[in-house]
Amino acid sequence: MKDDLPSEYEVLDQNPDTIHWEYKSLANWSNKTVGNFGRSAQATFLLSRTIASMKIDDLKARHAVSSDIDTQLQQFLSIVLEQAGGICGPYCGAVAITLK
Repeated sequence: MKDDLPSEYEVLDQNPDTIHWEYKSLANWSNKTVGNFGRSAQATFLLSRTIASMKIDDLKARHAVSSDIDTQLQQFLSIVLEQAGGICGPYCGAVAITLK
């Protein structure tokens, strides 16, 4: 599975011949240059991992995966809220998806 984040809309609005493509990993929460669109993609990735973990039959394995996802969710929310800087709006989608 390719885990590059989608490009932010500011990049996509540029001339395709002059775009400097910067690839960022979907699972790299600590990268503070990820914009709101990328954060929403990361939140969706975490949500899909959470849903998939509920289908694990082995309770010990499910607990281990759920615990790992819980840690990732906390780290992700901490970074997104810090990145938003108390401003409502830019990262609301990512936060809403994460809280689901």
